[in-house]
Amino acid sequence: MTPERRKYLVVGGLATLLLILDQWTKVLVREHVKPLGYTGMSVFGDVIRFQYVENTGITFGMFRSLPYAQLILSAVAIPVFLLVIHLVRQTPADHYRLHVALGLVGAGVGNLIDRVRLGSVTDFVVADFGFWPVNPWYAFNVADAALVVGAILMAFDSRRPQPAPAPAPAPSQDD
Repeated sequence: MTPERRKYLVVGGLATLLLILDQWTKVLVREHVKPLGYTGMSVFGDVIRFQYVENTGITFGMFRSLPYAQLILSAVAIPVFLLVIHLVRQTPADHYRLHVALGLVGAGVGNLIDRVRLGSVTDFVVADFGFWPVNPWYAFNVADAALVVGAILMAFDSRRPQPAPAPAPAPSQDD
């Protein structure tokens, strides 16, 4: 397999795997956690619990009250997804960490699917570490977590030292 094909496999495979995991967990939450009401269910003591939340905003519930939020957020998500595709095409085959980051960010299409199909995004993981600012943290889902980790990896990758450009060849003296 060529390195160029490998980068598409890494990005596409990771995004697809996370998209399937995201949609599957959301179905499970709507079927099994939603009926439990506001309290949800404890997963790891008081630290992690599953709680059904219909999020009409973006990650961490921001912009919920924005007029036409669903339309605006969906309209923004499509160009972002196209930008990810463009970046994959432009990224050199040896930038493996960036390929992983783009695959993680690409998994965010799971939230677009929810927005278009259901009118809101299903969030369900609530973490409460007992200290500010994470007491409790906003509800999130697999796609949100993948987006955040992908963005952090992209930030690290942007700080990666870039190789110096190759010097231009000296003009020929044969003329």
